[in-house]
Amino acid sequence: ASHILLDTQANIEFFSTTFGIERGRFSCVYIGSDETLFSPQPEPESNQVIVIYHGSYLPLQGIDSVIHATALLNADKTIRFHMLGNGLEYERIQKLVAELKVENIDFLPAVPVEKLPAAIARAEIALGGHFSSSSKASRVIAGKTFQDLAMGKATIVGDTSANHELLTHAFDAWFCPVENPRALAESIQTLAQDASLRRAIGSNARQTFLKTASIPVLTGQLQAVAQKVIKGK
Repeated sequence: ASHILLDTQANIEFFSTTFGIERGRFSCVYIGSDETLFSPQPEPESNQVIVIYHGSYLPLQGIDSVIHATALLNADKTIRFHMLGNGLEYERIQKLVAELKVENIDFLPAVPVEKLPAAIARAEIALGGHFSSSSKASRVIAGKTFQDLAMGKATIVGDTSANHELLTHAFDAWFCPVENPRALAESIQTLAQDASLRRAIGSNARQTFLKTASIPVLTGQLQAVAQKVIKGK
């Protein structure tokens, strides 16, 4: 390849080191999200704080930590979880929920991308992840994280090198140690109990997204890369 696009600096470091490719042949372009679909909507009116996970149940997402965190919060009737989607580990997670006798989760079916913003809008807190300790999870920023940021949601993310490239704890996201259900439960409770903190983080999240991962920003970056490659030839 004349030039290689990757989604984080952490991935560039990994690919460069692993395959012996000079760093100058790489550019970082975030995955981003379509802000014409994913944009802030009015806050939901509910007597509970809704926490949403939306995804495809892949191992690197660390869903076990999410489920064990919900179990720790089972007695807190002010918090409810929406688990939206389906995928590889869905059936196993259903069995885990039954074993733990978790009663504060609603499992919702996957929806087309154009209906996903409405589902996210019903929540006050989003679980962006990834919460797995796998090496890949530490090097990438989840696609759902960009969607949640674009919608201005208070988003909990894994305390990983990739997420630190983009986000700042307690400013535009809430960082949580990976594979630590108790820390995740405490993070959820902290945000659930402080609406002002949620709104501040959500507002900053939207601004961070617009400055770093919106369509105009990514378009400009791709144009610059294309021009660089053409001139290099």
